[in-house]
Amino acid sequence: MRNGRWLVMALATLGMTFGTGLGAAKVAWAQLDIFEKPKDRPPPRRRGFTFGTIRVGGRGGRKLVVQGNRFYSQGNFAAASLKFARVVQRMGASRWRAQAEYLLALSLFRMGYYRSASHYFTRIITAGPAHLQYRNSLVYLIKISRVLQDLSFLGKLTKFRMSDLPRKYRDELLFLLGRYYFRNRKLPLGQRLRYAERVLLKVSKRSPLYYSRAQYIIAAIYTQAAKPRSDRAGYFRKLAAERFRLCGRSALRINDLKVRQNIIELAVLGLARIHYEAKHFRGAIRYYKAIARNSKRWLDSLYESAWAYLRRNRYDNTLGLLHTLDSPYFRNEYFPEVGIMRAISFFERCRYKDVKKIIKGYLTRYRPLQNTLRGFLRRYPTPPKLYGALLELRNQESVQGLDGDDSNQRFQQILKLTFKDKILRGMFTSIKLLEREIGLLRQAGAVWRQSRLARELQTLMKQRRQQMVLAAGNYARRRFLEVVTELQYNVGLAYKIRYETISKEKVLLRKSAQQKGSFRMRSRNRRKRNKFSVAVHEDFVYWPFQGEYWVDELGYYRYRIKGECRKP
Repeated sequence: MRNGRWLVMALATLGMTFGTGLGAAKVAWAQLDIFEKPKDRPPPRRRGFTFGTIRVGGRGGRKLVVQGNRFYSQGNFAAASLKFARVVQRMGASRWRAQAEYLLALSLFRMGYYRSASHYFTRIITAGPAHLQYRNSLVYLIKISRVLQDLSFLGKLTKFRMSDLPRKYRDELLFLLGRYYFRNRKLPLGQRLRYAERVLLKVSKRSPLYYSRAQYIIAAIYTQAAKPRSDRAGYFRKLAAERFRLCGRSALRINDLKVRQNIIELAVLGLARIHYEAKHFRGAIRYYKAIARNSKRWLDSLYESAWAYLRRNRYDNTLGLLHTLDSPYFRNEYFPEVGIMRAISFFERCRYKDVKKIIKGYLTRYRPLQNTLRGFLRRYPTPPKLYGALLELRNQESVQGLDGDDSNQRFQQILKLTFKDKILRGMFTSIKLLEREIGLLRQAGAVWRQSRLARELQTLMKQRRQQMVLAAGNYARRRFLEVVTELQYNVGLAYKIRYETISKEKVLLRKSAQQKGSFRMRSRNRRKRNKFSVAVHEDFVYWPFQGEYWVDELGYYRYRIKGECRKP
């Protein structure tokens, strides 16, 4: 009984000793002898069952950090990472842990394990500016994002001051953060636009590369705010136009010619679309013509110009541009509304038989495509399966199982359009680089590969890959569903045009039936027809189309369409 009482008192003493050691961050010792009688003197050091020395807190990680620094200076980053990892994993109370975490991330970065390094750098910036290596971690995360094309770490930058950001990378970081908010669909539209604008307005003019791109996104924000039914739509369009012009002027100071041309073209297209939304079609066409023929956006400018000409009732220009888009040079491009524009042009000129012929061909071409896309999505119902299928189809010339399908070519066009998406392309690249890093982890040296650090990183990278595959699959599915929705709308519009065409023919039949004697749907014009001629610029030569397409003729076709509308 007395021995039991001594055991309780000794355990209480042990707890007090531990508490003192933790509070003062010093070394504490505790011994316990269950056979010692309760006396004032301490129990003997070597008698019965005795606990050894227990070390708590203090300078526990200093030796490992010093050893790791020695290996790091010698270029042995693998050995250094193991030393730093021991401090991070086992010595949470050590005051050397924060330094060891940064040095561990730096060692992984030097070893080429960028994704693994970004994991630890992100943990540092999550801790906030109070961490001693906060600014340096931001620098390395920017460098890693350039390689991996992954900006997920920006979601951890919730509260910060301008002075917390590295001066050399401040404008780049602000631009990336603003673009991240602008694209973040998890936030409500108004909130993400407000966050993006607040950050992008802080980008300095002294960095023309990021300042011009920031102005472009701000203009896009104002464009989204200019809803068609909004009372302030005109005000926001004016602000957007000013930002687009500022974007173009700022881009002129960029030294890289390719980047400069790319940003200027984006600004010009933005101005053209603002004019189109404001129903200033003449101004929109003028901006569309400013896109050079060697630009990758030239086809988009032709396509949108065709709509502007259509809204101005310039059907000859509209059909001429559509003739260019239908050329064999652009066979793999996806423009589903070309048939709709052609049908509207002929409808407005009362060419009803031609309209029905165009609509019939359009429905034959695009209506089965909806079922093809739905079947493709049903065949790969989960995001990982859809990602695997797209990865397999990405470099194929034809789609397996669809070679005999009439909509195979259109499906190929949609695949090409899907892989043109910059966000999705970046996801595929990031996953490929992550898989490469997983392979490197498996090929590392035996000692390092069997360490606790390597096992944790492999597990972490596999989990990260699953998350990225899930995100890429969901994004690709959303893109396909958008195409299906667009096709449904266009097919419905085609049926509406056919209905209006039949209604117009019905009216003509009734009017003709009310006349005495026989009647004709078309009135014969017995006057002598003059030959068709076009006045062209002195730098050009008029040449009739004879079934051959030439590269230098693309974009300059004019289509003669004779109207058959009768005066009331």
